[in-house]
Amino acid sequence: MDLEFRVLQAEHGDAIVISVDFEGARKNILIDGGPAKTFEFRNIPRPLKLCLNEIKSKSEFVDLLILTHVDDDHIGGLLVGFNKPGYLSDLTKEVWFNSGKLVFNHFNQPLDDSNYVILRNNTGGNTSIAQGIKLEDYLEEKIRTVLYGLIH
Repeated sequence: MDLEFRVLQAEHGDAIVISVDFEGARKNILIDGGPAKTFEFRNIPRPLKLCLNEIKSKSEFVDLLILTHVDDDHIGGLLVGFNKPGYLSDLTKEVWFNSGKLVFNHFNQPLDDSNYVILRNNTGGNTSIAQGIKLEDYLEEKIRTVLYGLIH
């Protein structure tokens, strides 16, 4: 069994790729994506994009993407990767993400205004919670699109 463990240069964040030969096929697990600059900076490919290019060149996939939590230095690169055509939106087969909606669904609790935190004097547009909600919304839309395509 061939196992490769790579820690991508993610500045102050985390981005880890585990690749393993499993049942005759290469499987890739991406854990976190670092901040946005881990994917690309001023149109220059950075470690996450370079790694995904390598995966694409081998006709492989990100078989499992794990987001440990929604701090910017873990989710920023993933959001950029999902927004770039031909990258995470096309390469990712499964996502493990402890989204707020999934947690409430798991406990059979409805989402309501009391479940939200209001940020006062927030000068940044990309708070971690806002990024998590953005990823939630993207994944929900992706699932609806795939299901619609399967039904029709």
